[in-house]
Amino acid sequence: MEEVTIDNGMIIEEEAIEGLHLFGDKKEMTLFKHLNRTHTKIGEKMIKEWIRQPLIDKDKINKRLELVEGFYENSEIRLKIKNEELAIMADLEKLIKGINKSDLESIVKLYEAVRIGKKQAANDLNIKTDKIKIIEYNNNLILRVSKSNEKEVKKNKKYTVIQTLKGECKFTFKEMQTLNVKRDKVNLKEEEINKKFIEEINKVIEGYKEAFKELENIIGCIDCIQSFATVSNDNNQGYAKPRIYESEKGIIKIKKARHPLIENNSINTFIENDIDINRKETRFQNITGPNMGGKSTYLRMIGLCVIMAQIGMFIP
Repeated sequence: MEEVTIDNGMIIEEEAIEGLHLFGDKKEMTLFKHLNRTHTKIGEKMIKEWIRQPLIDKDKINKRLELVEGFYENSEIRLKIKNEELAIMADLEKLIKGINKSDLESIVKLYEAVRIGKKQAANDLNIKTDKIKIIEYNNNLILRVSKSNEKEVKKNKKYTVIQTLKGECKFTFKEMQTLNVKRDKVNLKEEEINKKFIEEINKVIEGYKEAFKELENIIGCIDCIQSFATVSNDNNQGYAKPRIYESEKGIIKIKKARHPLIENNSINTFIENDIDINRKETRFQNITGPNMGGKSTYLRMIGLCVIMAQIGMFIP
C-alpha cells in the first residue's frame, strides 16, 4: 500500500475519462497512447498518473512546462537521454535478475561430461556424432537417435531404451543417469545459494529503500518529460507552450486550437478553432450547428487541450 496525495491534483470522473478518450484499449486512439513515447515501465506508469490527476498548482505546471521546453529546444540532449540513458534504465530490472546465477562452473562441467558421453555413444553405435541429439526428457538429459538406429542401441547392453516413437529412439546409459543425479544436486545447491544471495541483497536494499524510490521517481519524470518533448517535436502542425494563469482568472483562450487525437489519427487536415472563455464576461455559452457538425468534437478538444496544459504538455 502507498499513500497518494490529491491536494495538488485535479480529480477527473470516470465519465469524463471515457468521454475524452484519455485511456482505452489497444485499438482505440487515446490521449495516453498519443503522449506515451516513454522507454521505461516507470515512465509509462507515471504518464498514466499525470493524465489521471492533472496539476492545479500554477508554479508546478510552469516548472514542468519549462523542463519540456528545455528538452524540446535541445534535441541532441533529448535524443541522447532517450536512446542511450533510458535504454540502460529499461534493462536495469533484467540486469538485477541476471545476477541471480551461481555455481555456473559446476553446470558447465556437467554438460561437458554429457557431451563426452554423446561422443562415446556415437563411437559405440558407429553413428556420426551429429546424428545423436542431447535432449531433456522428464527433467533429465538423455540421448536421441533416429528410428533407423534403434537396433544398434538395443544390441548394446550398455544402453537402456527409454522410449521408441515413429521416427526416433530415446535412450540413456548408467553414466548419464549418474550425471543427471549430480545435475539435480547442483540445481538444488544453486537454488539454496540464490535464496541466501537474494536475502542478503534485500537486506542491503532495505537500507536504501527511500533512495531507490526517489531514483525511480526521477527516472520516471525524465522519461515523461522527454516523451512530451518528443511528441511536440514530431508533430508537423506544431505544438505550442501554453501560458498558465491563476485559476481565479477563469480564462481559457487558445488560438487556432486543434483536436490532438483526431489530428493524429486522420489523413485530412483538421480545421482549427479558436477558444475564448472568460468567466468574468460570461458563465454560459451556446454552441450551435447541424448534426455531425463537430459540436461534441469542439468540446472534447477544449477538455483535452486543458488537460494537456495542466500536465505540463505543449498543446496543438
